[in-house]
Amino acid sequence: GSIFSMIPGKWELFVLLIGILILFFVDYVEDRGQDWVESVLRQRLMIRWGIYLFLVFSIILCGVYGNDYQQKAFIYFNF
Repeated sequence: GSIFSMIPGKWELFVLLIGILILFFVDYVEDRGQDWVESVLRQRLMIRWGIYLFLVFSIILCGVYGNDYQQKAFIYFNF
């Protein structure tokens, strides 16, 4: 393949940006001496459930299958 085939599309860049923002948030909270889990648990109910739903749906949408999923045989199927 060409090196140009390695350039990520819009969806991959969006997922990358969200991931980097989450990492910056966790680093910022822990740099202030707080546990990021405790800071999420202290939020109001609606904000806390918004965070939970965002995490669940991001796992569902971007999880195992990704953007260009193609079903292939399991690697150890022939052994």
